[in-house]
Amino acid sequence: MRQKTKVVALGLVLNDRGEILLTQRHDSNIPDAHLLWDIPGGTNEFGESLEDTVRREVREETGIDVSVGAMLPKSVAKTWNHNDYSQHTLVFCFKCRVQKEGLRTDDPKILDVRWEKLDN
Repeated sequence: MRQKTKVVALGLVLNDRGEILLTQRHDSNIPDAHLLWDIPGGTNEFGESLEDTVRREVREETGIDVSVGAMLPKSVAKTWNHNDYSQHTLVFCFKCRVQKEGLRTDDPKILDVRWEKLDN
């Protein structure tokens, strides 16, 4: 089986109401993630900083523009098994603040977007 490495940058987006921004994945090719709720983010593209990845992905997935702050001091490594390859994914997460809100999604891999209270 072929092996790949992928770098992902996520945005932990908080608003002034103390809510966190969540997206619901819609990707039946990855059963372990399909229909689960997560924070927005995605794959780092060639030549792009992790901060630029967060800004781009949050905007693409949610319609919201963010300012990117500090990276959280813990990264995550996970292996996802696809039909024809195994993928080692490295995930980095950044604290973000809303700059311009316009909640929507046009991303086919995102089923829903919502703000959720932190205590939920």
